[in-house]
Amino acid sequence: MENIEQLAINTVRVLAADSVQKANSGHPGTPMGLAPIGHVLWSKIMNYNPKDPHWAGRDRFVLSCGHACMLQYAYLFLTGYEVHMDDIKEFRQLHSITPGHPEYGLTPGIEVTTGPLGQGFANGVGMGIARAMLAAKFNKDGFDVFNYNIYAICSDGDLMEGVSSEAASLAGHLGLGSLVYVYDNNHITIEGSTELAFNEDVAARFRSYGWHVQTVDDGNDLEAIESAILAGKDEKKRPSLIIVRTVIGYGSPDKEGTAAAHGSPLGTAEVRKVKEGFGFDPDTSFEIPSDVLQYYRQVGVKGWKSNKNGKPCGKIIVSIFPSWLKPTKMQQKMNFRAIGILIYLSLNQMKREWLPERQPGRHWRQLRPIFHYWLEAQPIWLPPLIL
Repeated sequence: MENIEQLAINTVRVLAADSVQKANSGHPGTPMGLAPIGHVLWSKIMNYNPKDPHWAGRDRFVLSCGHACMLQYAYLFLTGYEVHMDDIKEFRQLHSITPGHPEYGLTPGIEVTTGPLGQGFANGVGMGIARAMLAAKFNKDGFDVFNYNIYAICSDGDLMEGVSSEAASLAGHLGLGSLVYVYDNNHITIEGSTELAFNEDVAARFRSYGWHVQTVDDGNDLEAIESAILAGKDEKKRPSLIIVRTVIGYGSPDKEGTAAAHGSPLGTAEVRKVKEGFGFDPDTSFEIPSDVLQYYRQVGVKGWKSNKNGKPCGKIIVSIFPSWLKPTKMQQKMNFRAIGILIYLSLNQMKREWLPERQPGRHWRQLRPIFHYWLEAQPIWLPPLIL
């Protein structure tokens, strides 16, 4: 590992500890344990453009364990998105763009709101379905306009939820090879060890769903992490799950590997120890070494310029679909409103045709077939709707 990479990873760890401590609320341990994975994703794997967060050819990232959002905010700031140090310092504060869980539409670079565990996992599957539909409609031989991947980080809490099981089963059934998920296997929940409530064989479970499953034994091994993610990316016929053994609160002398690092600030004294252990000034908060910032800003602008084969992505997509693939905020609002209006009008039409006012002696129709007829008519009004 290059020294600049280790310094960059430790900078994210210290930044997470400082931010949660200043807010006096949050989850410092998970970002500290996940920092190497985040580093590999943002600096070596993902294609993105911080200056155009809605670029159609970008890879998508979903942080299903949304409580670890300081990991995502840190990399958005460091790679050059419109997230600034003042925003980092306002973590979890009213009206800030760095809330306690990621929120779509509030923070540049956030693809989906994640909070309820399992939700982000399922949202990522939906993104994979959307990607498959776009590719089927627009990609041509030798001209893959839509070839992006969906990367996600999920936790034990996500995998405990039923919605993730249903979504994972569907993803395996559909063979969504664009999905590359990393499971943060840190063995800790807010109550203590995961063994208190969760001891299933995750690898066997996901293999039974039809996923490609790999294991990385050391969450600090950058080469192993990168190799596993690239192997997942190269797997085109199955979604991939990479189970990485991490250490929650890594670098906290008294709290790493324990529930004490999960859902509350480390404490002023412990944060000082973290900084001293990583070679940072314990009396300085929110310290970003200049070479680290330069390193991440450089990698923040290279991914969007070329795809895997070195062909320009951005200009191709923009030239073919100049308007609807790069909507303005106003256009986004108008599209959402238009869809809402169409659904409203359609429901009212259904009400007029199939739900007449109740009259004595007249039987109501069953709602299930009525809704079935309504759904069948919707592709005319809403072509993107999946039935």
